[in-house]
Amino acid sequence: MLSLTSIALCGTPAYLVNIGYESPKLIAPAVISLIPAKNHKLFQVGMVGWSILLRSEFGYSKNLSFGLSQDISPINANASIYRYRNGKRDETLNYQNSSYITKLFVKNKYSKNLINQFSLNYKKENIKGLESNVSNFWNKPHLGLSFQSTYRDVGYEDFFNNQWDGKKMESSFEIFPGEFSWWRGYVLAGLGKKFKNYHGTISAKYFFSENLNTVNQFILGGTWELELLDFFPGSYYGEYRINSGLLMNGRFDKILSNSYILGYRIGILNLNNTTFMGHGIKIVKNYQGIILNLSSSISGNALLNSEWQRGIISGGITFGFI
Repeated sequence: MLSLTSIALCGTPAYLVNIGYESPKLIAPAVISLIPAKNHKLFQVGMVGWSILLRSEFGYSKNLSFGLSQDISPINANASIYRYRNGKRDETLNYQNSSYITKLFVKNKYSKNLINQFSLNYKKENIKGLESNVSNFWNKPHLGLSFQSTYRDVGYEDFFNNQWDGKKMESSFEIFPGEFSWWRGYVLAGLGKKFKNYHGTISAKYFFSENLNTVNQFILGGTWELELLDFFPGSYYGEYRINSGLLMNGRFDKILSNSYILGYRIGILNLNNTTFMGHGIKIVKNYQGIILNLSSSISGNALLNSEWQRGIISGGITFGFI
């Protein structure tokens, strides 16, 4: 699909590729491509896990653009086969889920750093294996609206490791009225700073919602620091499904040389007046432009009780090409 798209657009796309691993046996690819064209046109094709991402953007002027985006997840949508109970994977909770989301959007760039996007959304979920009230909830497509505002004042940003130098804030709100109405949103703020051979990033993200269920709850957890995911050291991908809560993360790195970086990770999650904590260490190696990383993390409770067998090993490889 990537090759056919490139030929059809007669462009020279640039690709970023990441292959991630999380113990005991989860492997997931991520591919992000940028395909620029003339007259303020931009095309993006990507894949994160089992989700295919397509986006076309057409510039009306320097600061105003229109576009269409589509997210297609033929299997394992919303982490349907990665369900956890009390920190342990429970396959009896798994269900089948394929998903299709399309958005017609208008994007307005108010200044160098501030962008607002308004979208008309169509969402269709195909569900099997959940209770009847949830299946009925998703029996028909959902039409809704969303608004996203992004402020970024950064010198550089590492998409796959979710690190940056500078400030950024983001807010998102989506609402789906009708027979089964629901809404959800979040507010995010983060600060990144590089000083000599050190780099630190601190971020906080508050989630809020109304009338969510298993399928459209916020999915938190996992050791991958990909911006599209809400990572939390010491937890597995998909371990937490929440309606509201506050997630805070800190990442502190020491640049050992031109090839090696050693870092510490800490995460705090507050849900219904209950606080969870996670810790992790990470080492990154740059080998001729190929980025290799290996990390180990553990939850705060497991660390206090010396339950080292509950540690999580993860790693990945990142590279780019054109």
